[in-house]
Parts: sequence; C-alpha cells; structure tokens
Amino acid sequence: MATDRDKIAMLVRHWVEHNEGHRGSYLEWRDKLSDQDLPVTLAALQEVADLTDRANEALRRAAAELAGGEVTAAPEQAAHTHEHTHPHTHEHTHEHEHSHEH
Repeated sequence: MATDRDKIAMLVRHWVEHNEGHRGSYLEWRDKLSDQDLPVTLAALQEVADLTDRANEALRRAAAELAGGEVTAAPEQAAHTHEHTHPHTHEHTHEHEHSHEH
C-alpha cells in the first residue's frame, strides 16, 4: 500500500510534467503572436512561462527531498540556475523590462 509520502512524490512528478506542457503552450502562443502588436499579451505569456519555471524548481526541490536526495537551496538563497529537459529558446522580437539571461 502506498504511503502519503509515495503519493505526494508521484503527484509532484506529475505536476512538473503537467506544468511543462502548459509552459510549452504559453511559449508556442507567444511565438505565434510575436509579429502582432500585442506587447502586454506577449509579455504576459513570457512571464507565466517564467513563473512556471520557478514553480517547477520548487517542485523539483520537493521531489529531491521526497526521494531522499540532496536538496539545493531555494532561488532566493542561491543564484538562479535551472535546467530544462526540453528544447526552447528565450529569443523573441518583442521588448519588455526583464532579462532572459540565465
């Protein structure tokens, strides 16, 4: 019988995968609309994709702890670094106030 710890570990992995699917959709639509004069929409789609990255970083820390692995510091305690298991680019033609450098 699965314990609550087993269940949440499975849920956390599912949430990360689910979030990655949404993140890809946000960036796909940002790219599709990049030639239109929709700066607020384009910035919002990028912002939500970036927030999804941050959410997944937190979930991956939880997954590491649940698996008994080494847990890295939260972003506010360490430099902002992360890896992705999917290809993507941060290059786009619209302007906004934040950086995409990692």
